[in-house]
Amino acid sequence: MKPLSFLIAACTLWLAGCASTATLDQTQTSNTYTNKLRLKTAVYIPSALSNREIQVSPSTNNCSMWHAKINSGNGYRSAIESGLSSAVISTDVVDFVPSPELAKSGNYDLLVTVSLSNENASVSVNNGFLSNTINSQFQVSFSLTFADRNGQSLYAYTANGSGFANVNGSCGDIADAAKQSMQTALKQVADYISQSTYGSAQLSDYAKHPVSSH
Repeated sequence: MKPLSFLIAACTLWLAGCASTATLDQTQTSNTYTNKLRLKTAVYIPSALSNREIQVSPSTNNCSMWHAKINSGNGYRSAIESGLSSAVISTDVVDFVPSPELAKSGNYDLLVTVSLSNENASVSVNNGFLSNTINSQFQVSFSLTFADRNGQSLYAYTANGSGFANVNGSCGDIADAAKQSMQTALKQVADYISQSTYGSAQLSDYAKHPVSSH
């Protein structure tokens, strides 16, 4: 191999090695309700959320050549599903924005649409005595809109979550630190969705007579 080709190949391999990956676990709310809202629910979670990946690099000089890739879609989707499922009797994820036609064909009472309204991940790495200290922060917000069987707006809110993690380790542990802060934030999101859905006066009143909107 020619010297230049060898140098390019070596650099490529070196750069490829400066990365770490992680996949978020399924997120479950800690809230349980024995008397769920009697609303059969269709929820649209865009594929861009369900299949989402984010990348984060340290903001410090330490490990500055490293980056972490987090497969976050599984955590996003499960947090939303878990929060809704704990509050209503039935939740189905659908592949398109739910409409009155879907409500009629699927006998759905409640139509929910979800969008990502904020996402911010950051990592810093500081030298320690025996190992690096990796600090990770993550903030995320999802907007949820609720409509009745006829597509008329009932309720809307934004579910927020924030998480922090401190990990001692090497540059290769950046992804794990980011994952930990994201898991914490999504747990808050799941709880927020659960509480805000179940505690909504608008949804509670609608659940008493969901067919009356026809």
